[in-house]
Amino acid sequence: MMNFRGKRERGFTLIEMIVVVAVLGILVAIVVPALLTAVNRSRQRRSMAEMHNIAKANGSYSVDNGSYVNALAGLQPNYMMIVPVNDAWGNAFNYAPGGGNLTYTLSSFGSDGAAGPAAPIPWMNEPFEPDLIMNTGQFTQAPEVQ
Repeated sequence: MMNFRGKRERGFTLIEMIVVVAVLGILVAIVVPALLTAVNRSRQRRSMAEMHNIAKANGSYSVDNGSYVNALAGLQPNYMMIVPVNDAWGNAFNYAPGGGNLTYTLSSFGSDGAAGPAAPIPWMNEPFEPDLIMNTGQFTQAPEVQ
């Protein structure tokens, strides 16, 4: 718009603002799912690392005592200073001794917090909901096992 002296006023037009908002919207649509995937992957890896640490401590316990612990709290404080009770999603680890305490199963229910596979959601491929299962120190269900 011209003022009375013939100079043009400076500023953004409506079209320029719409283009900027559209570009930002596209960037957000690309970045947010990638960020959520990275966060869930780190939670999965953290849970697996904690399960591995529990297995190592339980193995040391079995060498000293001839059997595995009845409950995870039995590892504290001699074999682990702090025994994690929850996985990285905040769900409780499930520990079940078996076979006269000569075997055990340690599991995390994954991001969905429920045992077994979740009902599929058509628009979403969630690779972090499967359970993580460890039998007597070895992962039997985890991303590397498949």
